[in-house]
Amino acid sequence: MRRRRRRACAGAAPRAAASPAAWRSAGVSRELIQSALGNAEEGGGDLAAACALIRRRRLGPYRVAAAREAAQRRDLATLARAGFGFDIARRALAAADPEALERLASSAEE
Repeated sequence: MRRRRRRACAGAAPRAAASPAAWRSAGVSRELIQSALGNAEEGGGDLAAACALIRRRRLGPYRVAAAREAAQRRDLATLARAGFGFDIARRALAAADPEALERLASSAEE
């Protein structure tokens, strides 16, 4: 639980937190990792982590309005490389401004 929270605050997808290479090379099974992390809410943890990554990397609503549309595909690619699904990335990047993104992140954590 604590590790998942730290990874979410760092902007890592829970899916990425559940598959560190060190755990797999140590012989820990995916089932054991999943049971240790618990069943996350559907998309809630991912959405909060995506918002944290957007905030840290200054993507989406943190960009200047003129450059935001031009960088949308690049921002989606950044989130995809971090392990987030298209729906989560699109939902997080659709926030109109940083305040809306913070509201989205706080509602996802509840």
